[in-house]
Amino acid sequence: MNKHKNKPRIGVIGVGWIGHRHAKYCASHSGCELVGVSDPGPVASKVGAELGVPSFASVDDLLDGVKPDGLIIATPTQLHLETAGRALKRGVAVLIEKPIADTVANARMLVDLAKCYNTPILVGHHRRHNSAVKEARRLLSEGEIGRLLAVNVLWAVKKPDDYFDVAWRREKGPVRF
Repeated sequence: MNKHKNKPRIGVIGVGWIGHRHAKYCASHSGCELVGVSDPGPVASKVGAELGVPSFASVDDLLDGVKPDGLIIATPTQLHLETAGRALKRGVAVLIEKPIADTVANARMLVDLAKCYNTPILVGHHRRHNSAVKEARRLLSEGEIGRLLAVNVLWAVKKPDDYFDVAWRREKGPVRF
């Protein structure tokens, strides 16, 4: 953690729909400091200006430019290994949007990198903190609804149409910018 302040300095990589929300949250939260955003497109400079932080076209530029304590990675899944790997090799902790990677092999490589560099890695399974999920857990743990035999959950939310209006969401295979 940053030795000059008590709150971690956070960068956000990928400032599309989810990454922008992460960046806004970090910028407004008293427990951390948003120090920069990165995205290869023009959206980075727009979000950076909106939130009053520098914007960068590449992960390396952000890592070199602001030296964050941690990164939130909200890039296309196919880029998680490459992006997180760059941070982990520098000792920068990462929170990766789910899923952790596009293949099991790449997920294992991320876990191995985190161990190798002794750097924390976390996957953003935020719904486990949802009030409905917490209440279900309480009911189960207190035995109020009987013995658990199986779980089948479908979480359905409507995302705006423009969320799907990017090529990488419709294409299979590696994504390169």
